[in-house]
Amino acid sequence: MDKLVLVDTHANGDALRDNLAPDISVYAADNVPDADAKTDFSRMELFVELKFAETSDPFRDPKGPRQPQAEDFRFENDSEVSQLNRGQLCSYAAAHAGSQFRVHTFTLSICR
Repeated sequence: MDKLVLVDTHANGDALRDNLAPDISVYAADNVPDADAKTDFSRMELFVELKFAETSDPFRDPKGPRQPQAEDFRFENDSEVSQLNRGQLCSYAAAHAGSQFRVHTFTLSICR
């Protein structure tokens, strides 16, 4: 696998996986699905989910390098939209791992 191809799949769900559709699906250049079936978790290398509101971030970053060690630091954001976004990412990860023999799955969640 020398090259990866990023495909806009937000509007074309995987018919075999409850029509789940990550915003961007990343495929090996020699394993890109047909144009009619852009989202294919069985061929996908990884996926990218984009959120355009900072409040949509499912996770929070520590303000300082020692803060994650604090007892009251929570890695997960508590807002309802953050919880929904974590669930969405988990659904995609389950579809990906359930479609291929894998021991790990990589994903990108980008919130701006």
